[in-house]
Amino acid sequence: EPKSEGYHGYAGKNLAYNPSIRYPEKDNKISDYDYNDVLSRLKELFKNEELFTDSKNINSLVSIIKAHFKYLPSDTRYQMRNDISLAEHSLTTAAFASALYDYFNEHGITNYYEQWSNENKLFKEKTFLFVSFDFSGIQKFVFDIPVEGALKNLRVRSFYLEMLAEIFVDSLLLDLELSRANVIYVGGGHGYLILPNTKKAKASYKEHIEHFNNFF
Repeated sequence: EPKSEGYHGYAGKNLAYNPSIRYPEKDNKISDYDYNDVLSRLKELFKNEELFTDSKNINSLVSIIKAHFKYLPSDTRYQMRNDISLAEHSLTTAAFASALYDYFNEHGITNYYEQWSNENKLFKEKTFLFVSFDFSGIQKFVFDIPVEGALKNLRVRSFYLEMLAEIFVDSLLLDLELSRANVIYVGGGHGYLILPNTKKAKASYKEHIEHFNNFF
C-alpha cells in the first residue's frame, strides 16, 4: 500500500540576491518572513519612479517580477493547491492582457467592461496568436567543427545562436510594443510567444521571419 511521503515545496527565496538553484524540500512552507523580505526589497526598488514612468523600463519590471516572485505561490487560500508560481501567473496575465488590449484597439473596442460581461462570447473569438520559430540546421552548424579547439568553438557557436534568437524576439516585441512577459520560452534555437491576433502582429512576425532568413 503506497504511503504519502509528505508535502514538498520551495522556500520563498529571492533569486535577485541568491541565484543558486532551488530544490523542493519536505514540509517546506512559505513564511511571513519570506513575504516581508520581498516587500522590503520591492519598496527600495520602487523608490526609482522611472520604473513606472519610463516605458523603456518595462522589461526591467518583468525581470524584477521573475526574480522576486518565482518561489511565491499565486494562491495562498487554505487547502488550495499552491503549486503555481506568482511570477508565472502575473506575467502570463500581463501577456494575455496586453494582447487583448491590442486586439480591442484594432477592432475599435473601447468598452472593456461590456466585453467581459459576456465572457463566453469573447472566449470564442480568436483573440490571441501562439507563435513559434525554429532555426533549422542547428546541429550541423554547432557540431561540424574542427577537433582542435572543439569545446571553445562549440560554446561560441551555441552562444551565437542564443543571441540570434534573443535579437529576433526583442526586435519583434519592440516593433509590436510588447514586453518580455509575452515570451513563453526562448532557447535551443527556437521559441514560443503569445501575441495579439491582429493584422499588425501577423505582418510584423512574417517580416521578421523573412528578414532573418535573408540574413542567413
